[in-house]
Amino acid sequence: MNPNRTVAIIGGGPAGLVSCKSALEAGMLPTLFEKNRDIGGVWSKSSGFVWDSLRVNFAVYAMVFSDFPWEADWHTGNYPPHVQLSQYLERYANHFNLMKHIKFNSTVTRVYQAPGSQRWTVQYNQDQSETFDCVIVASGKFNNPRTPNIPGIESFTGTYIHSREYKNRQQFRGQSFLVVGDNHSGAEISADLAGNHDDVSVTQLMKRPKWIIKREQPRYLLDPTKEPAVEEEEAPSKETVPYEFILYCRKSIDYDNEKYKSPEERFIHKNEWLSKLCSKQQTNENLRKQLPIQDTPSYTISDVYTDLVLKGRITIERSEVIRIDGKTIHFSKGEPKQFDHIIFANGYSYEISFLDKDLLEDLHYDPSNRLIPIALHKSVFPPTKWQNIAFVGWYVGALFPVTELQSRWVSQVLSQQMSPPTSEQINAGILDELAIRKNRFNLRLPHANMVVMADKIASQFGVLPDFERIKREDPDLYKLIYNNFSSPAIYRLSGPYSKPELAKQILSNINKQFYDI
Repeated sequence: MNPNRTVAIIGGGPAGLVSCKSALEAGMLPTLFEKNRDIGGVWSKSSGFVWDSLRVNFAVYAMVFSDFPWEADWHTGNYPPHVQLSQYLERYANHFNLMKHIKFNSTVTRVYQAPGSQRWTVQYNQDQSETFDCVIVASGKFNNPRTPNIPGIESFTGTYIHSREYKNRQQFRGQSFLVVGDNHSGAEISADLAGNHDDVSVTQLMKRPKWIIKREQPRYLLDPTKEPAVEEEEAPSKETVPYEFILYCRKSIDYDNEKYKSPEERFIHKNEWLSKLCSKQQTNENLRKQLPIQDTPSYTISDVYTDLVLKGRITIERSEVIRIDGKTIHFSKGEPKQFDHIIFANGYSYEISFLDKDLLEDLHYDPSNRLIPIALHKSVFPPTKWQNIAFVGWYVGALFPVTELQSRWVSQVLSQQMSPPTSEQINAGILDELAIRKNRFNLRLPHANMVVMADKIASQFGVLPDFERIKREDPDLYKLIYNNFSSPAIYRLSGPYSKPELAKQILSNINKQFYDI
């Protein structure tokens, strides 16, 4: 261990903050570079890409770091508004004394190694630079908005924006909206526009629908042997649980793996299961998904979107824009229509142009690839010729629990408390990622299951619990781990920088609130 090793961290969003905290935990000296004037990244209060009514689509039990649980009075409901998540990140940064390590208003322009050197130079704000022992790239994907190149877009006489600029209906004049994109932002912005405004016409353009899942789901689905009943009106809250408690439970995952042996079989089964959970959606021609589906289930979280489509408040076009003339939009299918506004909800491209070309080539960098833009071992480590650099949060989803585990592993390696993966391991891991790029069964969402992904990372640095030993020695704890939602707290039960008492308390609190009823 070298307690004096310095590390530059690029990005002040959740991935950068937890990387800074993990670096301090491992005895390193971090400097975090954040281009804006506050923390949070996409959740920043001053420059975040959120709209006024947005609520998070992961519950506070999943959108949380392992040793900093939400207090009851910090959040409104299981899925709080975005402002409360910003406040959570501020509390996290203050609790672990991260602020003094952050350089705000510092845009990184280049990160490189001088010839023959193992150290890294970070250039920022054009004319400033510092040199570090290590670098963690945690800048995330929300930097380069994707907007399709549509012939005639310059002739559009209404207004068009990317979804990251959307705040509310009041920022527009005119009544007709075209929302382009089938991801979470496309569905929720369409619902926000249509939900409370009788004078608004909303059309959403999508290539193929996703499963539309409500945040709260029936409690009986905690039993993996149960099939969803026909979708009903919203049940009382005491009869529901956060959807993550159903999807991210070890007991349920093992049940599916034992019953359905191949990935293709599991994909078919899970999509059939989701078709029952989302039975209302299946009654609409444009939202209906044709079964069987041999692909990773992809879904969007929205509580009111499906009902608004069924009521005719949102019109779905399964088409593409091929040309724009003034306010007239021409589609690949169907008749042209006129719109006052276009909102592009096409997501983002990853942007890491501050890295030198030779490193980007070794990363197989492809900014047009929305699933695996760079090929890394376990989505963390580049080829071994590039020493003392790692990536955190660079996989689709970038969920808090997995991002935190990546940062903890990286800090263990960069602080020299453990050896890095071997070149053979890294090369094999990179080949696995490149294979996923070509694997048609994983086209929609690689690394889809949070528990599986988290366990793989946790096993690399000794924080994956010994489940069989716990089952023998502490059956009550085993029940909390295996039968219940897989809380990130389990990765603080043992291993480096464990906090077993806090972890057990978190697990016990979840059990009391949702299971012992």
